[in-house]
Amino acid sequence: MNPPNAEGQNLPDEDSEATIIVPASQQARYFAAAAAATKAAPQPTSPPTASPDTEPPSGTHGSTLPGTLPPGSLPGTTQHHGDLVTRQVGRYEVRDCLGRGGMATVYRAHDPGIGRDVAIKFLHASLCADTDCRERFLREARAAGGLSHPNIVVVHDVGEIEDRPYMAMELLDGASLADILSEGKALPVRDTVVMGIQLARALDYAHKHGIVHRDIKPGNIVRLKDAHTIKVTDFGIAHVENTKGEQHTRSGEVLGTPQYMSPEQTVGGKIDGRSDLFSAGVVLYQMLTGQRPFQGDSIVAIALKIAKEQPTPLDKLRPDVPTALRRIVDRCMAK
Repeated sequence: MNPPNAEGQNLPDEDSEATIIVPASQQARYFAAAAAATKAAPQPTSPPTASPDTEPPSGTHGSTLPGTLPPGSLPGTTQHHGDLVTRQVGRYEVRDCLGRGGMATVYRAHDPGIGRDVAIKFLHASLCADTDCRERFLREARAAGGLSHPNIVVVHDVGEIEDRPYMAMELLDGASLADILSEGKALPVRDTVVMGIQLARALDYAHKHGIVHRDIKPGNIVRLKDAHTIKVTDFGIAHVENTKGEQHTRSGEVLGTPQYMSPEQTVGGKIDGRSDLFSAGVVLYQMLTGQRPFQGDSIVAIALKIAKEQPTPLDKLRPDVPTALRRIVDRCMAK
């Protein structure tokens, strides 16, 4: 998402799973705005009116609603096929919107090159003006495209169309873990173990190839309709180590989803695969209890709890969790 202005706008609420990107130069202002926003009572405001060539603000859907195709929010040209309205973007025939996040919007599109529908993600126009953000998105998307694992979404194509970076991925038939957990109900222990093993295998594979996902959360884990297989999606802010073991992310830069960040992510510290394991532990905890381990009234409060506090012990919330599984979750979230 974009950094907030002085009034604290564009801040996700504590229940949001929006991904945030805070450059080091704007980190102090971001957290100051977040802290100020929690002290002021929220006032109802009318959504800003967007011009035909701009997208809705990050953290809102605006006119980009699932199942619709808003004109002007994408490059390319609008096509009319009777009652069906599509948009021709490069070789892709974009048909409808699947969802919008803090960094990008994902659409359903048809790719004639492989003869199938794909999910195509376009970086928000507001972020395209940031050269570093554009280059990072493309570099890390291409690196993720080199991964081949049964529990990682397949990336078919990465590039730019009319200066809009995009990533075309396999279109998954299933439900996100965020949707499955939306009612706040705990999952059966067996289901948690089966999905947790697959998540661990996917992360182990990515880490061995020098890629840290950096945004593991329920919204980026999809359980396919067979109810047995999960796939990790959205490597849009993944961290990639170069051949010299150096980090591309600048020191002090905060990226990720606040409720699932590792302690080092909340302060823009150096990260490695252990950051993903911490986030995986948070997800497992939520699957077993129906609630997040770190909760607060603001992003700042959540970050402080992640850095300094321990969550309520699993056995206090769910005594039937096996000791071995509880130890795994605790070890993942060890500080």
